[in-house]
Amino acid sequence: MLLIDLDHVKTVNDGHGHEVGDQLLQAVAQRLRRAAHDCDVVARLGGDEFLLLAPCHSSVEEARAHGAALTERLHETLGEPLSLPSLTLVPSASVGVAVFPADGAAAPALLRHADHEMYDVKSRNRGRAA
Repeated sequence: MLLIDLDHVKTVNDGHGHEVGDQLLQAVAQRLRRAAHDCDVVARLGGDEFLLLAPCHSSVEEARAHGAALTERLHETLGEPLSLPSLTLVPSASVGVAVFPADGAAAPALLRHADHEMYDVKSRNRGRAA
């Protein structure tokens, strides 16, 4: 489970309006889907937070390796310049990762773990992963 929180969306909304912020969210969603594998699920939780579930792994080690590779691919994909009607920017995101069952045995526990990891990343250095 990857919890993805876009960085600086409030600045876009405040400086360019919510319509541009919505265009940013739609473009980022497309990029996340492009970075995901066929069996992965991408969902917007709300605001500027997305969730990526990668269920197709048979071991914790395989899931951790996939999570690390996926996080790197997400940062590369998001890091491409994005041209919107009123501005060009380079999106970034802070990512928290949780792996079943090591980080939680049920969805709420996994989400709490990923959320904690994501906020830890945001407090240390935005645009990175736990």
